[in-house]
Amino acid sequence: MKILSSLGAFALTAVSLAPVAQAQQSQRINIPSYYATLRYAVCQQQWNRAIALLDHMIASPQFSQRDRDQLIAYQFSIEQYRRNDTRFSVVPGCENPSNQTPVPQVNRSDRALPQTP
Repeated sequence: MKILSSLGAFALTAVSLAPVAQAQQSQRINIPSYYATLRYAVCQQQWNRAIALLDHMIASPQFSQRDRDQLIAYQFSIEQYRRNDTRFSVVPGCENPSNQTPVPQVNRSDRALPQTP
């Protein structure tokens, strides 16, 4: 019985430490590479890929809380495009190469979103 209670305590400890372990495993990312890949995903309207990249960026300890908040807002807009299966004939900002990640603009409210997360 003592062994079972010890195992139970260990299991509870392991479960409670899982979020801490995940946070510590947040690896540094190559920010310019992520922005370039994010830009490509947005320009190709690959909303799932863009959201996955933004998840990694948001989890990265390299971003300030202010930057993280902007990334979250940007991700929210991309999630809306995915949810609505939005397709653009041309994504504004994707017409010519640039270092900025474009923001697809459907209506005026999108213009408030940051050009570069």
